[in-house]
Amino acid sequence: MTKLTENRLLVLVFFFTALILIPQSGVKGAITAISLTPANPTTLSDGRGYYLAGKTYNFSVQVIDPAASPTDWSAVSDVRVTINNATNLVAAVSLSGIWPAVPTVAITSQTGPITLSTVNVTGTPQNFTATLGITILWSTAESGWAANRSVEASATVTSTDTDTQSVSYGVVSSIRILNFALNDEAADGYVNRYHGPFQVTGDEIVYDIPGATTADAVASRADSGAGEITGTTLIVAPGAGNYSVGVDADETDGQTVNVADSAFNVAGVPNAAAAYTVVLRAAMTTTGGPVDTANNLSIYCNEIEVTDIIFFNGGGVDNDPANYYRSLLVSGTQVRVNARLLAGGGAMIGNTTIELRDSTQNVITIVTIPNGANFGIAALNTTGITVAADVTDTHNHEIYNTYDGAFGSALTYGQHRNNATYITQPVTHRIHWENGDPPGLASPPFDGNAPVANGALFTSSTASSIRIEWNPVDAVPPAADGDFNTYRLYFRVYDITDTSPWSMIDRYTAAVYNAGGTYDLSDATTSFADITGLSALTTYEFIVSAADVYGNEVAVANRPRSDGTTILHAQTAASSVTITLSDGITRYTDTLFSDNDGSSKPVRQNAIHIIASIEGDTLPTSVNVIAAGDGLNQGVESDDNILNLVDNVTRFSFSMNKYAPNQWDVFIPTTHSLLTANTGVRFILEINTTTGTSYVDHNSELDLVGAATPWDDNEWRFWVNTTQPTFQPWPTRILNNVITKSNPVAYPAYYLSHDAYVTIKVYDIKGRPVTTLLDGAFRKGGQNIKDQGWRGTNKAQKRLGPGLYYIHIQAKRDDNGKIILNKMEKVVIAR
Repeated sequence: MTKLTENRLLVLVFFFTALILIPQSGVKGAITAISLTPANPTTLSDGRGYYLAGKTYNFSVQVIDPAASPTDWSAVSDVRVTINNATNLVAAVSLSGIWPAVPTVAITSQTGPITLSTVNVTGTPQNFTATLGITILWSTAESGWAANRSVEASATVTSTDTDTQSVSYGVVSSIRILNFALNDEAADGYVNRYHGPFQVTGDEIVYDIPGATTADAVASRADSGAGEITGTTLIVAPGAGNYSVGVDADETDGQTVNVADSAFNVAGVPNAAAAYTVVLRAAMTTTGGPVDTANNLSIYCNEIEVTDIIFFNGGGVDNDPANYYRSLLVSGTQVRVNARLLAGGGAMIGNTTIELRDSTQNVITIVTIPNGANFGIAALNTTGITVAADVTDTHNHEIYNTYDGAFGSALTYGQHRNNATYITQPVTHRIHWENGDPPGLASPPFDGNAPVANGALFTSSTASSIRIEWNPVDAVPPAADGDFNTYRLYFRVYDITDTSPWSMIDRYTAAVYNAGGTYDLSDATTSFADITGLSALTTYEFIVSAADVYGNEVAVANRPRSDGTTILHAQTAASSVTITLSDGITRYTDTLFSDNDGSSKPVRQNAIHIIASIEGDTLPTSVNVIAAGDGLNQGVESDDNILNLVDNVTRFSFSMNKYAPNQWDVFIPTTHSLLTANTGVRFILEINTTTGTSYVDHNSELDLVGAATPWDDNEWRFWVNTTQPTFQPWPTRILNNVITKSNPVAYPAYYLSHDAYVTIKVYDIKGRPVTTLLDGAFRKGGQNIKDQGWRGTNKAQKRLGPGLYYIHIQAKRDDNGKIILNKMEKVVIAR
């Protein structure tokens, strides 16, 4: 080879050597080698490797950098290990100091829940090995096992380089307990606040992987050995807060947690419809704990609430919920106990036994509520109940034991402890047991023969009726014999020989002028009755009696017939007239005119509606209202005779219209001069019949028969107000016609021009009825009405689904049945 050729070759070698040494993208710099030796994951019982919380793993990183200072450790600015995970785990350090001294280590990064427990560095700044001891914390995110995952190391000296190794691993930071179980009274998962003690047991606490066994026990797998778990606590977790109900301080022998009966009392776990979650909480030596077991148990804490006690059958009187009346002489009384779970209102779980106690004589009735039901029925046990003859005794009842079923307990625990205070239930239910006791016998005597109304037992009469008055049975239970059923009025045409037959009316007797209805004699507080269908100008005598639901009638001595000296009797009048007056808002009935005081009956300066009910043997051919002003004599009887022209009374006549049998009405127009503000008005009736004309005032029926002017002392009077209230009739509509959670009630609103009977029903979009809000309920006319609302439920009180519904409002006049309102309005139930 020539010298020239050798020189050229040296130049080429130098050029390529220089080219190699020049840093380029993708080409290593001064670090000539970096090598990661990852820690081996721990092999668990499924045969796979995992990095475990509570355990320290050593990762070694060897770095060769000939360009580094041979003595200055400060050139090593970053050595890090990255374990790929759900959240990557990164540990990084920097070094300082002068070799050959051991470098000072500074932790520059700990990303993710780990701790860098140890760092060992050997070698020189140009060739060293750093070993990082990484401890996985219990708060580290988990990741499942996967093959060939990456663990990465990097180093920065005069340059940065990385090394990635493939490792098959997962990360585990959760635990489970083997054979976790509730025992004793909680074995079925149901307890209540007053339950007896029980145990929760389990075996070893292991790392939570599929198929974990005792080989994976945390104590044996964690670096700190048996001390990793320092103790366990049983936790009941309702969501809003956790309740500690038991502790086991030794985790090496399995788990046995004793739960005292006090753990589920009022101050502990409250009742809840949903199940509580029961877990074991382990306290850990390693940071990141405590840790709850991934597996859990469900436990329900609830109890039975009795919502009602209902007695039925046996032919008595039911005044639920406070009072019932039954006879020991009549069998067949049954009891129904309604119950639900106190939280959530659910049905019974398992057949549940309820003990009802007659606490007065300690007689027990057993009622069983079947599984899945909310009530049970049983024949009421009357064996052992005693009541003296002709007496009524009051017996109180209460639920004092509840057991069996899911929430049952051994005696003296739960609600099975012979103590009513542990059972939520309604107020005491009473049965008033009677033994042949009619009204007024055991209680204060029925003294209807005591003098009333001027010493007589009648107060008024018409041509075809007599009003009888009496002192009623004491109606305050239980002393009042609350099994009262009806008053019985015996009457006949007065017969001095006492031989003519008696007629009788009671609550079951049809009333002559009530379209097939019956006499209102079923209320013990009733103190009068009108015997109708009589003959005019006829004398009658009568007897008042009372009977209970079993037909026991008061003794003869307690049936008022006389005042001690004479047989009581009354005579019918020639006719009967009653007046109702209304200004469209205010309504005055006939009895209110007895005070002869117009000022007590103010009206608006409005059309005045006068309705007359006229009864008698001879019916009118026409009826007129004769009215006159009352001047300044408000509320004071005037000497003016409304018919006497000599007194120069300006009077007006208004012809009445007959609109129903015995019913007549007329309107005095608003514009009429009589209806001047701050003025009194008085009127009487002119009644024309085929036999002549008569005049009637408010009390003509009580005036002496044959009096010359029975109409001149008590005219019907009212007063026209000076100030008039503003009044705007409502249109028929639904207030809040869109039902939502925030506005849950729709209210029918309407105006009635007359007194009426109102029916309100709800229909779905297909026209099918879903519920009835009112059914023929009486409402007064002349006023705006906001009636009871609808909450979007059906007749069973269950909420209906979203959609369009219709509310139908219909009103019929109370006097003639004419329909005066018939409207269909829309309502929407929103989600």
